Amino acid sequence: MTRLEAVICISMVAAACGSGTHELPTSPTRNPVTPSVPLPTPTVTVVGVIVVGQLVTGALEVHDTANLFELTAPLSGTLVAQLSWPAAQGNLSLSLADVRASSVTPNPPLVARLPIVAGQKYQLRVADAAPWDYDVLHVTYLLTTAIQ
Repeated sequence: MTRLEAVICISMVAAACGSGTHELPTSPTRNPVTPSVPLPTPTVTVVGVIVVGQLVTGALEVHDTANLFELTAPLSGTLVAQLSWPAAQGNLSLSLADVRASSVTPNPPLVARLPIVAGQKYQLRVADAAPWDYDVLHVTYLLTTAIQ
């Protein structure tokens, strides 16, 4: 390739790539940010206030829902909550405050424990444990509480 051909080739590449100015950009250019799609949030129904020792019955009728209960600790100790339901109806989860009860299997009953302080309010949450399912949901449950 001759010198003239090389200059012409480089000039053509520079013209095709350049913007016509010979200044460097002062800040990097960014691609426009595509807003992310928000994840759906579960529908939470505030059922009401319960007291320690009360037998609470309820039901979840739709996937990705939860029932929320509030309890005021009558004394300090360990709050023990037990959630029972017919396993054939579906899968549930139980949370005390922000602590989710865990089990080796998702079968009932679920038992959760939480240290509590007298006079403090705590939330108990019974939720659908399989919100991604598309079948019909109808789970009846029994929630019991005690202090140890």
